[in-house]
This record gives sequence, C-alpha cells and structure tokens, in this order.
Amino acid sequence: MHNKLLVKLIKKLRKKTQISINKCKEALIIHNYDYKKSLKYLKYKFTSFTKKHIKEGFILNKTKNKKSCMIIIKCESDFVAQNIYITNFAKQILKYSFMKKKISFKLINKKFDHQAKQLSTKLSEYIKISNFCCLEGNYVTNYLHNNNKIGTIIKAKKINKNKKINIKKIKKVAMHITALNPLFKDSKDVSVSYKKKIRDNMYLLHNTQTKNFIEKKIKEKINKKILTHQIFIFDNKKLIKDYFKENNFIITKFYRFQIHN
Repeated sequence: MHNKLLVKLIKKLRKKTQISINKCKEALIIHNYDYKKSLKYLKYKFTSFTKKHIKEGFILNKTKNKKSCMIIIKCESDFVAQNIYITNFAKQILKYSFMKKKISFKLINKKFDHQAKQLSTKLSEYIKISNFCCLEGNYVTNYLHNNNKIGTIIKAKKINKNKKINIKKIKKVAMHITALNPLFKDSKDVSVSYKKKIRDNMYLLHNTQTKNFIEKKIKEKINKKILTHQIFIFDNKKLIKDYFKENNFIITKFYRFQIHN
C-alpha cells in the first residue's frame, strides 16, 4: 500500500478510536488495510481488553468552599497510576467541579471523555473516569487513605443549632468510615434486599441452631454495616451514635470509594 494512503487510514482510525498509532497500523496490516474491518477489530479488542484489565488506579478528593468532591481514575497498571499526566488530569477534573454549581458523574464524563481518550493514547493504556461524587453544605469534609486507594467524603449537620461543632471531629468520622466501610448511615437506610440477603445466608449457615440464635446473628451482622451502630475506631468504649451526641452533629450523607485490585 502507498505510504500516503496508509498514513491517511491510520489517522482516520486514530481519530475515530483514540487508540495509539501503532495499534491502528497493526489492525490495518492484519485486515489487509480494510478500514471497516480494522475499526471493528479495534473496538472489539480494546473494549474486551479494558474490561478485564482496568484494575489499577487512584482516588483523589478535596474540600473547598463548603463543597467536597471525590473521583476515581482507573487504568491498567500501577505504574501509569503514578504518572504525573494522569494525576494532573484528575486534579483538573476536581478543579472544574469546584467551579460549577451543578455537577454530576454524567456531566464529568461528557466533559472529560475526549481528554481521557487522548491520555489513553499518550500513555498507551486505557484510562477511565470510573466514578465521581460531590457533597455541599456548611459542614463537609474528606479523608483519603495514604495509599490513595480508599477515600471518603461526608456531610454533617448540627443536632442543636445553638451549639458549635468542630470540623476536626467530623473528619474523624470520615476516617472511621474509610476504615470500617459502613454501607448504611442508620437503621432506616438498610434496604429490604440487604436484610433478606443476610437473613437467607444466616439461616443457611446456622440451620441447626435455634431461631432466636439465628435472629441475633442477623442483627449483629447488619449492625456491623450501619454507621451509627459501629464501635468508634478512636474509642472502642463508645458507638458512633454516642460520639455524635457528644459533639453535637450527625452525618446526613457520605460516599466511600475503594479500588479493589
């Protein structure tokens, strides 16, 4: 094939897929320079590969001007996860999120999808904005574990409006959530499906025990995942709900992200 035509096809494929030049050239050679077959091949191979291999990445969160935001960026290797380009990309997204009044994961994906694809080409690895969330209010804060693989943002409110609350006390709850991974804020938030799942598992696991014994185990299992019923990591003599009362606040919302390898 003439070099000019080959270059033209490679450029066309790269523009359409945002996949590296070498991979586009390889696809064309394999399929005898048939553009449609090469495009189909790249889309299939790239998508199927990334679903299996984007197990690495990092979390970034920040609190500013009564707003707390958090993002997960996923990639294929830990080496790329530590690259300055991908770190700056995440910081750029967070910066943008603090400039907008209304922000969502859908909006972030739409705004930065093209840049993610460009970064994928630059680093020869699939880069994905995996998740994003924001909380706004007078009492919001964040915590990021030092491995950048687990992070939390939380929102609190006063119990007694006439008393002050300390944001550092709220930060400790963000650290607690990061460590113990509660699934629910309080008993009211526990879903029917989750209760059923635990009940079914417990009756299957302890089928030779009495009903009272099994029901007790069910309650214990569920309570371990309810924030207000958990033992406070900074004081094992009290529950989180007791810590709330002592410090005049409750948590109204929280998000916890974790990257599982």
